[in-house]
Amino acid sequence: MLPTTTCRCFASTTRRVIVASTSTSSSIQRSGTRATPPSSIAWTLARGGHPSSSRSLTTGRSRSKRMTRSAIERATAAEEDQEVEDEGEEASNAETREESNGDSTAGEYGKIQTIPFHLPGWKASEYCSVGAHSAFGFGTFLRMTLNRFFGNIFETGVKRVAFRGVLLPVWKIDLAIKGTAWLDAQMSLSVSASDATIPGYKMSPLDQLTVDSPWDSEPVPFSPSHHAGRQVVVRDPEDGSVVELRHGEESVPLTVVPFTHHPLNLLRKITGLPRTTESQHGIGLDPSSIKASLFGAYPLYIPIYLAEYAKGDERATTVAFGASEKINFALYASNEPEPRWKPNGDACELTVGGSPLDFTQRPKPNALQVLKPKLDEWFAKLQAQTESSSFLLTDPIKPYTWSGAIANHPRVLEYSKHSKASKAYIAKLAELDRVEALMKKFEVMGEGVKGLIIGPKGMPKLMGRDGMMDDVKTRLSKAKKEVELAMPRWVREIDARTQTHK
Repeated sequence: MLPTTTCRCFASTTRRVIVASTSTSSSIQRSGTRATPPSSIAWTLARGGHPSSSRSLTTGRSRSKRMTRSAIERATAAEEDQEVEDEGEEASNAETREESNGDSTAGEYGKIQTIPFHLPGWKASEYCSVGAHSAFGFGTFLRMTLNRFFGNIFETGVKRVAFRGVLLPVWKIDLAIKGTAWLDAQMSLSVSASDATIPGYKMSPLDQLTVDSPWDSEPVPFSPSHHAGRQVVVRDPEDGSVVELRHGEESVPLTVVPFTHHPLNLLRKITGLPRTTESQHGIGLDPSSIKASLFGAYPLYIPIYLAEYAKGDERATTVAFGASEKINFALYASNEPEPRWKPNGDACELTVGGSPLDFTQRPKPNALQVLKPKLDEWFAKLQAQTESSSFLLTDPIKPYTWSGAIANHPRVLEYSKHSKASKAYIAKLAELDRVEALMKKFEVMGEGVKGLIIGPKGMPKLMGRDGMMDDVKTRLSKAKKEVELAMPRWVREIDARTQTHK
């Protein structure tokens, strides 16, 4: 078998919290007198806008091409026409209503979870300040550094114009799909991703931020009274108690960005991609044949601190991730010719595996290493050529559908309850693929072949072909049983509904 490869590819209890909407109405606190330009992130939050941004299905990055007004209108119309995939929704609705009896918020917030703020506001402000000064050049950063040692003896010219906490809505995705590819020979292809992050909103450039930061505690059910007040509430990661403000420390205002987009049509989008040929694209791929072994989506609120700084007419936005006290921030310098978030990273790590379907027609030894770059190259060309919303990761959440079609969808899950089991299942699937490929390999070997097999106690043992096949058969039977035992209940229920509807 060819080896696998891994590659980096926000209210008080007396007011209603909107978790799903087509717009956000929120304000951003000003800590200075300088007006923030309309292009800034702070201004976007203050006016409650959700400008459209295009996010690639394949890489999770924003597109470099600018869409014309007519193209944007066509894309928006196409997005609004997308329906949520129906996978036994009525049955799921009934089950959810039964399970949530007595909980008035279950249908509204039941599956949304959040990580509390663990980073104090004063510390977040320091992190953001350091990042912002670095955006305005080495001289500005050097003066700030010297001020830290010798007092404020140098004027940096940098002023903070906005600072607040934000709960960002994201979807964590677990995905395992299988298909067939042609690369020198016909190959079995498996692609998996764990904890891939997709924004649950559209607010450029904030939705281009890679939200991949450490957590000091595990996600908990989202509660407006605990997590969405008017100010940031910092909690101790050990016992969940409220961390009091230091003497003289001001509270930080909080904004909750509602979920406005969902990724539940992702499988349909993948299987709807155009077919490729090896001669023309370097890899043959029929997306319509791709089948999902697992696809789960977890709605999460991720805490961040958002700050904006100005130096003259230049602007810089910094984000400090609030789920951990560890230093972790991102920077967006809007004065650059092609501004982007730094550090630049992928919110998704894909694991690609494959093996020949017929071991008598084996591909080149480095076929798998070539497979991932070929897939990336094809996706990049596809992204550059299309302006259609059918290749965007998410679709808008229509008004009043969160507590129905979205929250009760069988693939929408609570992260703390289902994530570990999903990841364990993906690992068992990968092991089964490996053993099945090994079995196919032995089946085409000559009878005189001998090899060393590592026994249960770690001791090597010389075996012939038949003995090795018997050993692999035992391992294959064990791998199949482990996959069956590891299959999450929700996956089993979706499979049963799918078979019923056939």
